[in-house]
Amino acid sequence: MEDNNLLTLTGMQLVMAGGNARELIRQAMSSVAQKKIEEAKELLKKADEELLKGHREQTKVLQLECSGEPQGYNVLFCHGMDTLMTVKSEYQVAEYLVMFMETLLNEKQ
Repeated sequence: MEDNNLLTLTGMQLVMAGGNARELIRQAMSSVAQKKIEEAKELLKKADEELLKGHREQTKVLQLECSGEPQGYNVLFCHGMDTLMTVKSEYQVAEYLVMFMETLLNEKQ
């Protein structure tokens, strides 16, 4: 049961980190729409920090599994990993959108 508590707690941390990152990405895209590129970059930097927090927590559990301590299955942990992976993809797309918009705005000057 202790392992399941670790997975539940970690799963919640992953969901929260992913959700925080997703909101920062949304704010960054709003900044891009307003042509506030530097603000968007700062928001994406914060989003990346949230993603890294989640990744570190996920890695702790995976390292336990790899060291021979089976962790079992937990729906919340799986959901958290899925959320983190999905938001990471959103982050990568957002990075390109910021670069693209920055290029367009620089060409107009």
